[in-house]
Amino acid sequence: MLKRQLCGAFVTLVLVTSAPAAQALTLGTRFAPLFSDERLQGCSLVFETTQPDHANLGGALSLAVGSFTAWAIPDRAPVLMFKLGVSGPGGYNRPTPPHGVALQSDLATNAGDRISAEHLDPGYLSTIFAFGDATIASFFGGVAAGKIDAIYTSNEGGIAVPFSVDLRIAELNLRTGQVMQGQADKEFDSCMDVLLAPTS
Repeated sequence: MLKRQLCGAFVTLVLVTSAPAAQALTLGTRFAPLFSDERLQGCSLVFETTQPDHANLGGALSLAVGSFTAWAIPDRAPVLMFKLGVSGPGGYNRPTPPHGVALQSDLATNAGDRISAEHLDPGYLSTIFAFGDATIASFFGGVAAGKIDAIYTSNEGGIAVPFSVDLRIAELNLRTGQVMQGQADKEFDSCMDVLLAPTS
């Protein structure tokens, strides 16, 4: 993924950036369709972001790597999986799973739509949300706007760390500041049209 290419640049950014000036940046996003039994069953947005972590790192940058996947498996209600792993300053250490995650819209989150949270992959927390009103507003509203807002906590009762995923950034070169524009939001929308289309 993008992490190997951007890791060195991320370290440089952390070393030359003081905590007060640390910036939240989307390093890259991409769309991925997911197939099972020769049919489309999921639409995924994969992302990497940096964000100042005032809750755990004194404002230093952390690196969040993860994905949002809408699943529509036959004979089951559609759900959203939010998978996230977080690395501390430098980005070289392996990601660790956060304690909890949620999507954010204005002053509300979709925590009430949470169905389950499991450590399916080392270093990551995979949280399943029902397509409730809060999830539809925060996630699908975010896709429509081209930016998804989310939060994570590192421990129970901890202060949440907010971050945003700009779906229009395919890749950000931290050394040059050049941005490769993408269309992950539009590709995801097209995928969802097929995924949720009624079957005859």
